[in-house]
Amino acid sequence: MRYTRDQVRTAYHESGHALIAMHYTHISSVGVERKIKRGGQTFTVPSGWLHFGRGEKVSLEENVSISLAGPAAEKMCPFGPGRGFYQASRADMKQVEEALKGIITEDEWDEYMDERRSAVERMLRHHWGEVKALAKALLKHKRLTGRQAEMIAGEVWEKEKGNIE
Repeated sequence: MRYTRDQVRTAYHESGHALIAMHYTHISSVGVERKIKRGGQTFTVPSGWLHFGRGEKVSLEENVSISLAGPAAEKMCPFGPGRGFYQASRADMKQVEEALKGIITEDEWDEYMDERRSAVERMLRHHWGEVKALAKALLKHKRLTGRQAEMIAGEVWEKEKGNIE
């Protein structure tokens, strides 16, 4: 099946969020489509999402990293960022700004964000095979449970480390 560039970008974006999230906590699901009910009809809308496992908690710094990972992975995808990139990135940044309000000053903002972005980009580059595998699975299935995502990423990680033939 052929996918549009925007579908591929969305899959990479959500895979970035999911991969970084899986390093800190368990996720319950990740997807690239939402079903919306209006007036008795159900519509499928291309829109990414990530749900944490029930009762799972992440630190503020981990949450910032997870938020930054989607835009970073989308920039790194084969097609680069698309038209919707800036809107999605703004939504992710709004979450970061709200989380950090009153915690870091404006003077500290740029240095902190540069540090977090660099750390996220290093992690994504190191685990790029897993990001690609998750994106491919999201394109095919539209939704993955946390267990499925962890299994896919784990298999790629093991294969890259030479533990699986």
